[in-house]
Amino acid sequence: MKPDELACGPRLAPTAFEAVVRRSVSESFKWNLDDGGQSRLCDFPLLVGRELADKFACLAVALDAEAREAEIELLERPDLHARVGS
Repeated sequence: MKPDELACGPRLAPTAFEAVVRRSVSESFKWNLDDGGQSRLCDFPLLVGRELADKFACLAVALDAEAREAEIELLERPDLHARVGS
């Protein structure tokens, strides 16, 4: 796999997938794992190359900073609350 690629890994055995679902609920607080009876989780891993994983990490940090800035501005600007539905 190239460092900038995404790929699907092999399907998990049913018992392994059930363990992933249980961990998602108990450790990550993911309660709504299905939508209309269809699972939102895939029964296979998504493999992410190193370069792409690093890019995702940088984007996550930037998104966190932007969300914090927005929160500060909203705290200081109650006149904006109606525009964002607060």
